Parts: sequence; C-alpha cells; structure tokens
Amino acid sequence: MDPTWQWCERVKENNRLKLKCGFCGNTLSGGIIRMKHHLAGTSKDASPCVGGPNKPLPPFVRQQCLDMLHALRQKRIQKEIEDADVGYNVPLEDEEEEDEAYECDDEDDSSLRTDLETSRGRDRRGKGIMYEGGRSGITGRKRRGTTDVRARRGMRPPSGRVPTG
Repeated sequence: MDPTWQWCERVKENNRLKLKCGFCGNTLSGGIIRMKHHLAGTSKDASPCVGGPNKPLPPFVRQQCLDMLHALRQKRIQKEIEDADVGYNVPLEDEEEEDEAYECDDEDDSSLRTDLETSRGRDRRGKGIMYEGGRSGITGRKRRGTTDVRARRGMRPPSGRVPTG
C-alpha cells in the first residue's frame, strides 16, 4: 500500500479518485498521484499544501512525496528505454522465405498486375484536389484583386491607409 494514503482520506468510501488532504483539508480529484504532487508542491494541476492551523505539513512528508515522485519518474524513463531497445535486437527474417510464400503462376500474375494498376488509378483520382493544383481560399482572394480580408469587410480602405479625418 502506498504510504501517501496515511496523509489523506477518501471523500466517498468507494471513490479512490477524490481525496481530502489530512493537513490542509483541500479536496482533490485525480487520485493518489495528484495527492503526492499536492503534498510535494510540484504540480501545476494541484495547489501546493500549506498545512492547516492545527496540523502543519511536516517537512519529511514533503520530502518523502518528492522521493516517491522521483522514483516513479525514473521507473517510467527506464521502461521507455527498455521498450525502445526491444526493436533493435529482433533478427530480420530471411528474404528467401518471403519470396517462396508469394510465388504465383504467370496467369495469376497478369490478373494481379491488372488489379494493381486499376487500384493505383483510383488512388490518384481520389486525391484530385492536391494533384490538380487546388489552392487555398486566401490565395484565391489575392488573385481576384482583394488583398486583405478586412478590406473586403469594410474595416479599412483597400489602399491600406487609415482615414484621418
């Protein structure tokens, strides 16, 4: 069990996410990690605990929460490093096995080639705007002669000068 539970209590018995600080009385939602940040005073998401008039926050509680958060951060970093290293040690499959798996007859090959060519044609047609020189709305306005959107709406004259009188 996490030692932070001794410095807080649940607002509702069955809800582990909504907790009340045992020192200042603030109610936080977000679970035990947010309570650790509250007690350590490290997160932007949780206001730092200042203690109460009857029960000030002891310095060892703050230090212990800082140590737990630091250990958790180191554990996450180590896990990310291990996950990144997993892909580098996997041996590659033999290319010969892949060639054998996809061998086909000449008759089947021509029908597959036809299917591939028609599907490539569909891909190009589907992206017609990008391939056929489509342009954004701003570029279109500039080409029509109006240089500024604000000028079209009457906010200032098209010449760019502000009226003085």
